[in-house]
Amino acid sequence: MEEVSIRHIDDDADRVDAEVLDGWSARPPRAVAGEQEISVYHPPEDWHGKVRPARTLSANGFYAVEFVIGRWSQEERVTLVKYRGVNRFEAEDIEGLDPGEWWADDEAMNRAEFQKHADDAC
Repeated sequence: MEEVSIRHIDDDADRVDAEVLDGWSARPPRAVAGEQEISVYHPPEDWHGKVRPARTLSANGFYAVEFVIGRWSQEERVTLVKYRGVNRFEAEDIEGLDPGEWWADDEAMNRAEFQKHADDAC
């Protein structure tokens, strides 16, 4: 994984609440492979980027999660292939999840269903 960002999209930009997640964008200190568990509210501690702490999601508008995954060539020192993914969600989608549930394509699913979904999408 090369980069992850979460953005809050809301047409009513006049409201500002320091407790509400506005978004963040971060990169790991080096390319990472395999599963990565990432909080909606902040990236992993050793990642670098623009982050403002938040405690809650906004009930207004929606959020977009974007990620970039690349296959790195050590010999050529370049990224050979980049995959970009986007997932959209609203606060009620995430806040309604039970422990162990994942959100993708507008539905809740368990870990095995999510992994199959991700494999099929790639």
